[in-house]
Amino acid sequence: MDADGAKFGVTATGEWFYGFKIHALIHQPTRIVITAMLLPGNRSDQVAAPALAQSIGGGILLGDEGYRGEELFNWLYDEANTLRVMPSDDSSSAGGQPSAVSRARQQGESSFSGLWRRFVGRVYARSWHGLWTSLLLKILHFNLEQAGVVSEPTNSTRD
Repeated sequence: MDADGAKFGVTATGEWFYGFKIHALIHQPTRIVITAMLLPGNRSDQVAAPALAQSIGGGILLGDEGYRGEELFNWLYDEANTLRVMPSDDSSSAGGQPSAVSRARQQGESSFSGLWRRFVGRVYARSWHGLWTSLLLKILHFNLEQAGVVSEPTNSTRD
């Protein structure tokens, strides 16, 4: 897929991969995906944050290490009416319990894990447009499942 934009990138854990990264805004109470974007593996998460923030009318963005930086924080706050919140490095509050931000981040990761199980090893697109269409259909089904409209697919109907 190189002609369509796939590139080598590095994960947050330092592992190299060839392909794309998907970024998504997930509404915490409902776990429904509000918007998503697909970037080549070599594009910085710093590119995704402003685009995602502009797709909504402001709010709070929980981010991981890829969304750090004072310049991005200021831009999100000033230009997109969005407050970026990061889990603290120790990720615990008084008494050794996870902080509210860390708990919210874990909920977001849980939603993304549900999406990931649908994506990994199951998208056999031959073009960027085919890949994006496959991902959008999987996100749609995930959202319908979160809304209680459909049930989780079985292994035989997941592809």
